[in-house]
Amino acid sequence: MSVKDTLEQLKNGEIETLDARIALLTLAKSTLDPTRSVILAVEAILPAIRDLDIEAISEHHLAASYIHPFIQGLFSSSRSNVVSHCSNTRLIDNESTDKRPDYQIDVYDQYCFSYTTSIGEIKIKNTTNRLKIVDFYRLATLAKETSRKHNLNGVICFQAIGGTLHFFYMTEQCGIWTFLELPSVTIPLIMNDLTSIVTYLDDLLSVKELHEKIKRESEPRPPSPGQQFPFDLVQTSRATLPKKRKSSLTLTYH
Repeated sequence: MSVKDTLEQLKNGEIETLDARIALLTLAKSTLDPTRSVILAVEAILPAIRDLDIEAISEHHLAASYIHPFIQGLFSSSRSNVVSHCSNTRLIDNESTDKRPDYQIDVYDQYCFSYTTSIGEIKIKNTTNRLKIVDFYRLATLAKETSRKHNLNGVICFQAIGGTLHFFYMTEQCGIWTFLELPSVTIPLIMNDLTSIVTYLDDLLSVKELHEKIKRESEPRPPSPGQQFPFDLVQTSRATLPKKRKSSLTLTYH
Protein backbone atom coordinates (compact mmCIF):
# COMPACT_ATOMS: atom_id res chain seq x y z
CA MET A 1 0.00 0.00 0.00
CA SER A 2 1.35 3.45 -0.92
CA VAL A 3 1.50 6.58 1.23
CA LYS A 4 -1.35 8.11 -0.77
CA ASP A 5 -3.58 5.03 -0.45
CA THR A 6 -2.99 4.85 3.30
CA LEU A 7 -3.81 8.51 3.90
CA GLU A 8 -6.91 8.36 1.71
CA GLN A 9 -8.24 5.37 3.64
CA LEU A 10 -7.61 7.15 6.94
CA LYS A 11 -9.29 10.34 5.71
CA ASN A 12 -12.34 8.40 4.49
CA GLY A 13 -12.67 6.55 7.80
CA GLU A 14 -11.89 3.15 6.29
CA ILE A 15 -9.03 2.54 8.73
CA GLU A 16 -8.05 3.90 12.14
CA THR A 17 -5.05 6.10 12.89
CA LEU A 18 -3.17 3.18 14.42
CA ASP A 19 -3.70 1.10 11.28
CA ALA A 20 -2.41 3.95 9.11
CA ARG A 21 0.67 4.39 11.28
CA ILE A 22 1.46 0.69 11.15
CA ALA A 23 1.05 0.70 7.37
CA LEU A 24 3.41 3.65 6.97
CA LEU A 25 5.97 2.19 9.37
CA THR A 26 5.87 -1.09 7.47
CA LEU A 27 6.39 0.81 4.23
CA ALA A 28 9.29 2.76 5.74
CA LYS A 29 10.87 -0.49 6.94
CA SER A 30 10.94 -1.78 3.37
CA THR A 31 12.74 1.30 2.00
CA LEU A 32 16.04 3.09 2.56
CA ASP A 33 16.95 6.70 3.23
CA PRO A 34 16.13 9.35 2.18
CA THR A 35 12.75 7.86 1.21
CA ARG A 36 12.41 6.22 4.61
CA SER A 37 12.79 9.52 6.46
CA VAL A 38 10.12 11.19 4.32
CA ILE A 39 7.65 8.42 5.15
CA LEU A 40 8.52 8.63 8.84
CA ALA A 41 7.90 12.39 8.78
CA VAL A 42 4.39 11.81 7.43
CA GLU A 43 3.72 9.08 9.99
CA ALA A 44 4.90 11.29 12.84
CA ILE A 45 2.12 13.87 12.43
CA LEU A 46 -0.77 11.38 12.32
CA PRO A 47 -1.34 11.24 16.12
CA ALA A 48 -2.08 15.00 16.13
CA ILE A 49 -4.48 14.95 13.17
CA ARG A 50 -8.13 15.20 14.22
CA ASP A 51 -11.39 15.42 12.29
CA LEU A 52 -12.24 18.66 14.09
CA ASP A 53 -12.46 22.34 13.23
CA ILE A 54 -9.66 23.61 15.42
CA GLU A 55 -10.12 27.37 15.38
CA ALA A 56 -6.89 28.53 16.99
CA ILE A 57 -3.55 26.78 17.43
CA SER A 58 -1.04 28.38 19.78
CA GLU A 59 2.66 28.55 18.98
CA HIS A 60 3.47 25.91 21.59
CA HIS A 61 0.72 23.62 20.29
CA LEU A 62 1.99 24.07 16.74
CA ALA A 63 5.60 23.35 17.70
CA ALA A 64 4.97 20.39 19.99
CA SER A 65 2.24 18.55 18.08
CA TYR A 66 3.11 19.22 14.44
CA ILE A 67 6.46 20.90 13.69
CA HIS A 68 8.70 18.92 16.05
CA PRO A 69 7.37 15.42 15.17
CA PHE A 70 7.53 16.25 11.46
CA ILE A 71 11.06 17.71 11.49
CA GLN A 72 12.34 14.97 13.79
CA GLY A 73 10.96 12.28 11.50
CA LEU A 74 12.46 13.91 8.42
CA PHE A 75 15.95 14.77 9.64
CA SER A 76 16.89 12.60 12.61
CA SER A 77 14.66 9.51 12.82
CA SER A 78 17.12 7.31 10.91
CA ARG A 79 20.36 8.69 12.37
CA SER A 80 21.26 7.90 15.96
CA ASN A 81 23.73 10.79 16.24
CA VAL A 82 21.33 13.55 15.12
CA VAL A 83 19.07 15.28 17.66
CA SER A 84 16.14 17.48 16.60
CA HIS A 85 14.69 19.60 19.40
CA CYS A 86 12.87 22.77 20.36
CA SER A 87 15.51 25.19 21.52
CA ASN A 88 15.35 28.80 22.83
CA THR A 89 19.06 28.76 23.75
CA ARG A 90 21.80 30.91 22.29
CA LEU A 91 23.74 29.27 19.45
CA ILE A 92 26.70 31.66 19.56
CA ASP A 93 28.08 32.12 23.08
CA ASN A 94 30.13 35.23 22.38
CA GLU A 95 27.39 37.16 20.59
CA SER A 96 26.28 40.41 22.19
CA THR A 97 22.76 40.12 20.76
CA ASP A 98 20.29 37.68 22.25
CA LYS A 99 19.36 35.59 19.21
CA ARG A 100 17.64 32.35 20.21
CA PRO A 101 16.12 30.07 17.55
CA ASP A 102 12.90 28.22 18.28
CA TYR A 103 14.29 24.99 16.84
CA GLN A 104 17.60 23.39 15.95
CA ILE A 105 19.10 20.12 14.74
CA ASP A 106 22.41 19.03 16.29
CA VAL A 107 24.93 16.41 15.19
CA TYR A 108 26.91 14.51 17.82
CA ASP A 109 30.29 12.83 17.46
CA GLN A 110 31.69 10.36 19.99
CA TYR A 111 28.65 11.01 22.26
CA CYS A 112 29.39 14.77 22.39
CA PHE A 113 27.90 17.75 20.58
CA SER A 114 29.72 18.53 17.35
CA TYR A 115 27.77 21.09 15.29
CA THR A 116 24.32 22.39 14.31
CA THR A 117 23.00 21.64 10.82
CA SER A 118 19.60 23.34 10.90
CA ILE A 119 17.72 26.08 12.74
CA GLY A 120 14.07 27.08 12.67
CA GLU A 121 11.64 29.79 13.71
CA ILE A 122 7.98 29.07 14.46
CA LYS A 123 5.03 31.46 14.43
CA ILE A 124 1.26 31.05 14.28
CA LYS A 125 -0.53 31.72 11.01
CA ASN A 126 -1.91 35.14 11.97
CA THR A 127 1.37 36.64 13.17
CA THR A 128 2.30 40.16 12.10
CA ASN A 129 4.40 40.90 9.03
CA ARG A 130 7.00 42.63 11.20
CA LEU A 131 7.57 39.49 13.27
CA LYS A 132 7.84 37.41 10.10
CA ILE A 133 10.54 39.73 8.78
CA VAL A 134 12.43 39.72 12.08
CA ASP A 135 12.38 35.90 12.17
CA PHE A 136 13.59 35.73 8.58
CA TYR A 137 16.51 38.03 9.34
CA ARG A 138 17.27 36.11 12.53
CA LEU A 139 17.43 32.85 10.56
CA ALA A 140 19.83 34.34 8.02
CA THR A 141 22.20 35.79 10.62
CA LEU A 142 22.15 32.67 12.80
CA ALA A 143 22.76 30.41 9.80
CA LYS A 144 25.75 32.48 8.73
CA GLU A 145 27.20 32.57 12.24
CA THR A 146 26.63 28.84 12.74
CA SER A 147 28.27 27.97 9.44
CA ARG A 148 31.30 30.12 10.26
CA LYS A 149 31.60 28.87 13.82
CA HIS A 150 31.58 25.17 12.85
CA ASN A 151 33.19 25.63 9.40
CA LEU A 152 30.23 24.02 7.62
CA ASN A 153 29.55 23.91 3.90
CA GLY A 154 25.95 25.00 4.55
CA VAL A 155 23.05 25.29 7.01
CA ILE A 156 19.38 24.50 6.38
CA CYS A 157 16.77 26.83 7.89
CA PHE A 158 13.01 26.73 8.06
CA GLN A 159 10.45 29.39 8.90
CA ALA A 160 7.18 27.85 10.03
CA ILE A 161 4.15 30.13 9.71
CA GLY A 162 1.18 28.11 10.80
CA GLY A 163 1.42 24.75 9.08
CA THR A 164 3.56 26.03 6.19
CA LEU A 165 7.31 25.48 6.38
CA HIS A 166 9.51 27.67 4.19
CA PHE A 167 12.93 26.05 3.79
CA PHE A 168 16.16 27.97 3.06
CA TYR A 169 19.83 27.10 2.65
CA MET A 170 22.70 29.34 3.72
CA THR A 171 26.03 28.73 2.00
CA GLU A 172 29.18 30.66 1.15
CA GLN A 173 30.96 30.59 -2.18
CA CYS A 174 33.97 32.76 -3.09
CA GLY A 175 33.39 35.00 -0.08
CA ILE A 176 29.73 35.66 -0.91
CA TRP A 177 27.04 34.45 1.49
CA THR A 178 23.89 33.28 -0.25
CA PHE A 179 20.52 32.53 1.37
CA LEU A 180 18.78 30.23 -1.10
CA GLU A 181 15.04 29.63 -1.10
CA LEU A 182 14.12 25.94 -1.09
CA PRO A 183 10.66 24.36 -1.54
CA SER A 184 7.88 25.26 0.89
CA VAL A 185 5.82 22.48 2.46
CA THR A 186 2.42 22.71 4.15
CA ILE A 187 1.75 20.23 6.95
CA PRO A 188 -1.92 19.22 7.28
CA LEU A 189 -3.34 20.24 10.65
CA ILE A 190 -6.78 18.65 10.28
CA MET A 191 -8.09 15.43 8.78
CA ASN A 192 -9.76 17.13 5.83
CA ASP A 193 -6.35 18.31 4.54
CA LEU A 194 -4.48 15.09 5.27
CA THR A 195 -3.86 13.88 1.72
CA SER A 196 -2.41 17.25 0.64
CA ILE A 197 0.97 16.21 2.09
CA VAL A 198 1.37 13.76 -0.81
CA THR A 199 2.01 16.66 -3.20
CA TYR A 200 5.12 17.62 -1.22
CA LEU A 201 6.86 14.23 -1.00
CA ASP A 202 9.34 15.02 -3.80
CA ASP A 203 10.19 18.38 -2.21
CA LEU A 204 10.76 16.74 1.17
CA LEU A 205 13.04 14.21 -0.46
CA SER A 206 15.15 17.01 -1.97
CA VAL A 207 15.46 18.87 1.35
CA LYS A 208 16.39 15.65 3.14
CA GLU A 209 19.10 14.86 0.58
CA LEU A 210 20.55 18.36 0.94
CA HIS A 211 20.63 18.03 4.72
CA GLU A 212 22.62 14.80 4.44
CA LYS A 213 25.32 16.66 2.50
CA ILE A 214 26.02 19.18 5.27
CA LYS A 215 29.49 18.60 6.71
CA ARG A 216 32.57 20.35 8.05
CA GLU A 217 34.93 21.83 5.49
CA SER A 218 38.41 20.31 5.37
CA GLU A 219 40.09 23.74 5.38
CA PRO A 220 39.28 26.76 7.58
CA ARG A 221 37.19 29.45 5.92
CA PRO A 222 38.93 32.83 5.50
CA PRO A 223 37.42 35.81 7.35
CA SER A 224 34.43 37.34 5.62
CA PRO A 225 35.10 40.91 4.40
CA GLY A 226 31.45 41.92 4.38
CA GLN A 227 29.65 43.86 7.11
CA GLN A 228 26.42 42.76 8.74
CA PHE A 229 23.57 45.06 9.71
CA PRO A 230 23.15 44.99 13.53
CA PHE A 231 20.36 42.63 14.48
CA ASP A 232 19.31 44.82 17.43
CA LEU A 233 18.27 47.52 14.97
CA VAL A 234 16.17 45.05 13.02
CA GLN A 235 14.10 43.72 15.90
CA THR A 236 13.44 47.13 17.52
CA SER A 237 10.01 48.28 16.45
CA ARG A 238 9.86 51.98 17.31
CA ALA A 239 12.50 52.83 19.87
CA THR A 240 15.04 53.90 17.25
CA LEU A 241 12.85 56.70 15.90
CA PRO A 242 12.13 59.92 17.82
CA LYS A 243 8.53 60.65 18.61
CA LYS A 244 6.90 63.44 16.66
CA ARG A 245 6.07 66.51 18.70
CA LYS A 246 2.36 67.18 18.88
CA SER A 247 1.34 70.27 16.97
CA SER A 248 -0.02 73.14 19.00
CA LEU A 249 -3.52 74.38 18.32
CA THR A 250 -2.58 77.85 19.57
CA LEU A 251 -0.68 80.15 17.25
CA THR A 252 1.77 82.47 18.93
CA TYR A 253 2.99 85.55 17.10
CA HIS A 254 6.05 87.49 18.06
